[in-house]
Amino acid sequence: KRSSRSNSELRREYEERTHKNKASFKQRIDSKNHRHDRLRCPFALTETRYLYTVPLSYVYTGGAVYFHGSPRGYKSECFQRTNKTSFSIVGQSQVVPTVRANNFQSVLIWGRLHIVTDIAEKLSALRALAEKYSRGIPDNEEEIQHSLNYVFMVKLVPDWITGKRAALEVREAAEKL
Repeated sequence: KRSSRSNSELRREYEERTHKNKASFKQRIDSKNHRHDRLRCPFALTETRYLYTVPLSYVYTGGAVYFHGSPRGYKSECFQRTNKTSFSIVGQSQVVPTVRANNFQSVLIWGRLHIVTDIAEKLSALRALAEKYSRGIPDNEEEIQHSLNYVFMVKLVPDWITGKRAALEVREAAEKL
């Protein structure tokens, strides 16, 4: 059922709820009596009933997915509130007009988040991220060493991983484009 409210009204309501809930989360986290079971995952905040999604730089190494970022901000606050999440990766997406379909490959990972505090593990993950996103840049190691003590690192340990791809008919049609 579609809402009769405009997009701007819905956005305003969302922003108001988000602002109020940021304070609410902080109060609950600071309280000795906060309830972790009401906080689900960093991408789905139950108090607002809106999903919070954010693109992330990631690397899969050693059987886990590593994310990095600033130790401050909404994303890191969300990561610190829960340990259950899911993560989606779209490795390929190509519209194939002749069959009115999408030639895609995707992976979905369900698992538990862990804040990485071990310096050796963080160093290994940062090097893997640099290899993936900045291969061949001369000062990678210098930047890694510089950021090692302040970068916020989270690892997603998979409980299960599933994948999906387009039907054979779609993949074959895509090859002809």
